[in-house]
Amino acid sequence: MGGTATQVYAVFMPTGLVRYQHTGEMHFLTFSCYRRLPYLAAPETRGLFESALERIRKTYKFVVAGYVVMILPLQNVPLSQLL
Repeated sequence: MGGTATQVYAVFMPTGLVRYQHTGEMHFLTFSCYRRLPYLAAPETRGLFESALERIRKTYKFVVAGYVVMILPLQNVPLSQLL
């Protein structure tokens, strides 16, 4: 898909939404992995997520007050193996 970031953004975001990103208020963001697959179970992928978050934070100059990466235990895998 080509085009500028604004054009790509416009394709995926409905028009008429009220956006509050520039109010100076704190925001809460949550997401889950595609089909709740355990993509963040491996330390390498958690590190990749953290690196991406830091790169975006610096690019857009926002503050991250805190974040939590929650991992649902895999069936028959002890939690101690995931940490």
